Amino acid sequence: MNLLHLESSGSWGGQEYRTCLEINWLNANGHRAWLIWRPTSEVLTKARELGTPVVPMSLKHRINPLVSLRIWLFCRRNRVDLIKSYSSKDHWLCLPLFLCGWAGDTRSLYYRSLGKKNRAFIYRHGLAKIVADAQIIKKEFIDNMGSPLKKSR
Repeated sequence: MNLLHLESSGSWGGQEYRTCLEINWLNANGHRAWLIWRPTSEVLTKARELGTPVVPMSLKHRINPLVSLRIWLFCRRNRVDLIKSYSSKDHWLCLPLFLCGWAGDTRSLYYRSLGKKNRAFIYRHGLAKIVADAQIIKKEFIDNMGSPLKKSR
């Protein structure tokens, strides 16, 4: 399986470290995985130190047709099966791919990414799957957003 992770965070922390470890594990176990990260982020340096395959790309704005096109071209060229996005900014950049019929976008949820209920559109209509990092997050998400169980994991 070929997986692409998108992370627009600018600072290095636990989630960013865990993402790099996950990508490295995937690559060591028969998959191909990459990370798209902002070129000006300190994370880029740390990820490279860990040996994580990184693709620098501007992730400043939620809606950027040129970046969405570059993501799509990368996915097509590398036969990416799944995009894992971590924040709503990352997901909005991938939304055009999903709306054009590419069904490989998955949103990974952790506690602070649940967002406001008025953002439920992105969860209900713009994702192939939603993956919660813990059972409590899944329960809270379903309680707050009313997401159908069939889409949540």
